Amino acid sequence: KQEKEEQRDGSSPSSSTTLNRQRIVGNMLTLLFASTDSSMATLSSLIQYLAQDETNLQEELLEEIRTNLPNDLSTIQLADLQPNNIPRLQSFIYEIHRCHGAFPFLLFRAEQDIPFLNGTTTLPKGTEIFAFNRYVSINPYSPPKNIPLGPNGENNAAYCPRRFLKYSNDDKNKKTVVGVELPAHNSSSFLSFGHGGRTCVGKAFADASLALTMVTLIRNFHIKLAPNHKTIGRIYTLADIPDTDIRVILTPREEKVQ
Repeated sequence: KQEKEEQRDGSSPSSSTTLNRQRIVGNMLTLLFASTDSSMATLSSLIQYLAQDETNLQEELLEEIRTNLPNDLSTIQLADLQPNNIPRLQSFIYEIHRCHGAFPFLLFRAEQDIPFLNGTTTLPKGTEIFAFNRYVSINPYSPPKNIPLGPNGENNAAYCPRRFLKYSNDDKNKKTVVGVELPAHNSSSFLSFGHGGRTCVGKAFADASLALTMVTLIRNFHIKLAPNHKTIGRIYTLADIPDTDIRVILTPREEKVQ
């Protein structure tokens, strides 16, 4: 009875395995707002970078989509969107995640004393921890070990949509793509989806929905910025987003599909 009363008023229940009402509501709101904001923020960045690209990326992606995916996009299965089936697109998406992850920082609270700096100090229980998710991946002064250089030696501080591609060993010009090597699920150098027990539960859904949206856009339209478009910067609200509306021109391709 006491536990039920505690759950009703929102306080912590006596059993650590029981979720009280406050925690359930909090988690549902997190899923609702975080998933909506994060996907839209990332999609905005993808469209921005694709529209302003001058390295023929859009045509490379179109060729990959035409070659590896069904002509009828309504028949695409989840297996079709796996990284090694569309390596160029997945490398592009993950580089946007790395450089402009939807949530560049997270706030945690220590639930117990935490040894820190090789045990030389301790973060007391209740300490607020401000984690810079993106900084560990783009910091040029302490390059992460498991973030590869781009094909032309681009370091981790630079944006490079082809960063995660794997090329044939005998291809000195790096034109023959044989796959993609995305950051490991538990990578401490790529925290766009969190880490460990706090990893985003919607990661697989986000991967699939972003890939399918970009496939549909690229397959049907050529995308470019509107003439005389103002310079696009970044602002940080709840998410990392462009600081202005992105005005694009969508030119239908001759072979348009559904």
